[in-house]
Amino acid sequence: MIEIIYPFIKYEWIDIDAYSSRKNLVKYLEKVLDNFDSQYVINND
Repeated sequence: MIEIIYPFIKYEWIDIDAYSSRKNLVKYLEKVLDNFDSQYVINND
């Protein structure tokens, strides 16, 4: 499952600001994972 989600997280769902510090990265990852399937959706279109 992570192989499918990871490219979306890395290239589409996380802002470049997330990589400024570990704290920011964790915050963004938590946001994505908490909102996966509602705000963050993988479309096969």
